[in-house]
Amino acid sequence: MKGDKQVGGLLIFKNERFGEIRWMKINNKDYAVGIDIAKALGYKNPRDALLRHCRGVVKHDIGVITGKRKDGTDAIQNVEMSLIPEGDIFRLAAKSELPGAEKFESWIFDEVLPSIRKTGMYATDELLDNPDLLIAAATKLKEERKARFEAEKKVKLLEPKGQFYDDVAGSKDSIEMGHVAKVLGIKGMGRNSLFSLLREKKVLDKNNIPYQQYVDLGYFRVLEQKYSVPSGETKINIKTMVFQKGIDFIMRKIREQ
Repeated sequence: MKGDKQVGGLLIFKNERFGEIRWMKINNKDYAVGIDIAKALGYKNPRDALLRHCRGVVKHDIGVITGKRKDGTDAIQNVEMSLIPEGDIFRLAAKSELPGAEKFESWIFDEVLPSIRKTGMYATDELLDNPDLLIAAATKLKEERKARFEAEKKVKLLEPKGQFYDDVAGSKDSIEMGHVAKVLGIKGMGRNSLFSLLREKKVLDKNNIPYQQYVDLGYFRVLEQKYSVPSGETKINIKTMVFQKGIDFIMRKIREQ
C-alpha cells in the first residue's frame, strides 16, 4: 500500500487490514517486530504470544519517533524490541484464531518477502495507480472471501516445523528434495505424497525431476552423480536439491489444494 517507507535500516509496511509491520535485516536475515505480527494476528496479549510460540526471538534496539524537536525534525529514541524470523511468523499464524490469519500469512510470504528479496523494498503503487488492476484485485478478493471458510479449515494443516524452516531460510545452501516434506512438517504430507502433488502440478516429471522452467527460476538445482557398478559400467544418479525460495514455492502449491 502507499505509505510504505524505510527509516534507516527499518522497513515499514502498511496494510489496511493488518496495520503496520516493521521489518529489518540482521546479518542478511529477515526479521519482523514480533509485537507488530502478534497484534496483526489478533492476539489479545502479544507479548505473551511471543513467549509461548516463538523460538527465534532476537533483541535489537530500534529507533522510535517520540515527537518533534524544536527545529521540526523527528525526535528518535532507541527502544529494545523483540524481532522474530520467518519460522516464528509461521508459528504465530498457525496458532492464531483470527479468521484472516491465512490472508495475513499470504500477504507476508507471497507479497512482502518476495518483493524485499527481489528489490529490497515492498511497493504496490502500480496497483493503486491502475484502475483495471485495482478492479481485478477487488474481484479476486471477493472470490477469496467466498472460499474463506474452506481455507481456514486447511490452515491448521499448515504448521511448518519452524526450526527446520528457520535453518533453511537463513541459509544460501539447498536441501535434498526428499527432505522437503520433513522441513515443512505438514500433517499427512509425506515424501511420496508431496512428490505426487508436485507431479500433478506439473512441477516434477514422472521421474520426480523438476521441469527446466522451475530450475531456471532458481527453485531447484539438479545434480548428476556418476558411479560405477561391479560390472564396470558407469551409471548416473540424479539428485534434486531445493533452495529456500523453492520451499516457499512448494508451500504455495500446497496451499492451492
